[in-house]
Amino acid sequence: MSTTEGRPALMRGFVLALLLLGVSGGQALAHRSPSNCNANRLTLSLDQNPAGNIVSGQTVAYTVGVFNPGPGTGIGCDVTGTTVTFTCPGPDGTPSGQTTVLGTGLSFPADNSGDTIFPSVSCTIVVTPGVTSATARAQAGQNTGNRAADLTKGVLHDSAIDDPFVRINDLSVTVNTCVAKVDKQVSCDGGLTFHDVGLVSADDDGHADLCLGWNAFTVDGTAVPAESIQVRYVVANAGRADLTSCTVAENNGGFPTTVTVGPLAGACVADVDCGNAQATCVNGACVFTSGANSAACSATLSAAEPDKATVTCDCTPTPGEVQATAFDEASFQCQTPGLTVMKDCALRDIDGNSAVTITVQNTGTADLENCTVTDTNFTDAACPASGDPTGTSSAVAVSPSTIASLAHGAAAPVTGTVSVTKDVRDQGVGGSEQPGAPEDAHGDGKGHVRDV
Repeated sequence: MSTTEGRPALMRGFVLALLLLGVSGGQALAHRSPSNCNANRLTLSLDQNPAGNIVSGQTVAYTVGVFNPGPGTGIGCDVTGTTVTFTCPGPDGTPSGQTTVLGTGLSFPADNSGDTIFPSVSCTIVVTPGVTSATARAQAGQNTGNRAADLTKGVLHDSAIDDPFVRINDLSVTVNTCVAKVDKQVSCDGGLTFHDVGLVSADDDGHADLCLGWNAFTVDGTAVPAESIQVRYVVANAGRADLTSCTVAENNGGFPTTVTVGPLAGACVADVDCGNAQATCVNGACVFTSGANSAACSATLSAAEPDKATVTCDCTPTPGEVQATAFDEASFQCQTPGLTVMKDCALRDIDGNSAVTITVQNTGTADLENCTVTDTNFTDAACPASGDPTGTSSAVAVSPSTIASLAHGAAAPVTGTVSVTKDVRDQGVGGSEQPGAPEDAHGDGKGHVRDV
């Protein structure tokens, strides 16, 4: 009878055990541990290396640590069966990137005996343009509302019925833009005027604003040296990330092919903030201006135009990891002036006059402007064997006396009339024997290169 009477009590105990097992999600050893605990003091740490702001494309190492008890109030409870994960920032900046499971089934007693710092996890953070922050996440446990599933990720022993839990630690950093701009400028007047001025990313302003210089040439037996062409470079930090190790590569081998720029800070209030002795702070941005490099005008120098100057800067402490680049093209032309004058005197007419035709031709490669033409009639002289005639002379009116523009390779006619009063025989330019006084026609190429 005692056996019979004990059956209801036994059945009640069995049912209660099943209920506890179901409520605990299968944790048959549900208990409070330590027996006087009353709080979840498990804490996650999340560290980043390198520290500070980043740029898109940069690789960052994250380190997760788990501590129990960590900071807080109350008496910490033991944690068992814990899964610890880490998630990298995704393209939208949220912790939606790759997830790494750092450990499963881990126990963290509330006496710090299970404290763990896990091996670091590297994330290459690439965010969508316009995203300005990136968040990484360390997580221990899970609490989605599905008790059975949640208890497989971690158990908090805070009562006779074990509970799921979750601890999350997010670390957000600012994503700075990494942008450089460059400007290659050229001068054909010794640095008085520079052309193709304007910071660009990819030769945005074109290179139509060129300048023209002289090659070396000889005029009337006098050697004239070539003009000096100058180039200089302007580099600006157009983003918010600090730029380091900036250099400019010049494609025209007639100039130094590498120009060292150095660092340019991502923000400034004064010049000193830029960290570069040749940089100035312009509207909160650091701008570097190089000295001028010079080369003598020549066909070889000009043949390399238009050429490209490319700036390359590092955006992170790791050389070559993430770089900002920009390029600009500028152009100049080296030309050679040349001018010939041919004069033809027609036979004297019945009135004693001779028509004069002067042909002025631009035989160089440069366009000329404002060419003046003069013709002199020597009325009391013979034709010398060499050199210019001497003696009494008078100017001959010619038309036009000024040629406003004479393109390279072009010729322009100039005419006039000579009144002959003395029969002196002179050999004409064209080889015909012409009666009349000797004359000297002079075409003065006083024009200049079009400096545009």
